[in-house]
Amino acid sequence: MNLTTARSILVECLSTVTNQWSTTQQDFAIQGAARYANEQIGILRKKSTVNTVASNSVIDLTTGEPDFFPTNWRHGRVSSGGTTAFDRLYLRQLDWIRMQLEADTGTRQPEYIGFETPASGLLYPTPDAAYTITFIWIQDIVSWTAGTASPDGVTFNIPDRLMMPILQYGGAAILTRSWPRNKSAVPNWSEFQEWVEETKGTYGSDEGGDVFPPDDD
Repeated sequence: MNLTTARSILVECLSTVTNQWSTTQQDFAIQGAARYANEQIGILRKKSTVNTVASNSVIDLTTGEPDFFPTNWRHGRVSSGGTTAFDRLYLRQLDWIRMQLEADTGTRQPEYIGFETPASGLLYPTPDAAYTITFIWIQDIVSWTAGTASPDGVTFNIPDRLMMPILQYGGAAILTRSWPRNKSAVPNWSEFQEWVEETKGTYGSDEGGDVFPPDDD
């Protein structure tokens, strides 16, 4: 689906006599709904790998993945050498990671990661050898300037079967949220959230990793 089609679907869903929204307004609504659905469902999840360096707790996750951002992290696993057995890498707050590193200067297989900057993560324990970290993250939706005069040149990286409810419910609700005559914005968004929740459990998997560890002291 390209942007021209998406704009047409969005406006048709609103059943208005005339199109009173600019293409910029339409695009902002499409971007907002698509990005929300992607981040909640994990539609554009991707598996990437990065290698640790022995005795170095800092790791750059943007190596080969310049679009990675900490909020896009979903799950992580750790392996050593050529083994196929993966252990979980848990996400923790950076302050907690720093406190652990200050109290424990030993080196062994990392179990936790916190983000120090948008580009780098901080591992605990400090790696004692070279490990391969496999992490699952959510890529962003296709980028375009809202209101572009070349909508045919924008092709969505989200499947059409998912773009339809994104436009029909999410995009329509965002576009009409401040329209006084509209009474469908709230129901549309509610239906959109229901669809998002229903779709969450059927799209992708956690690849064997957990975001947070079990409760501990």
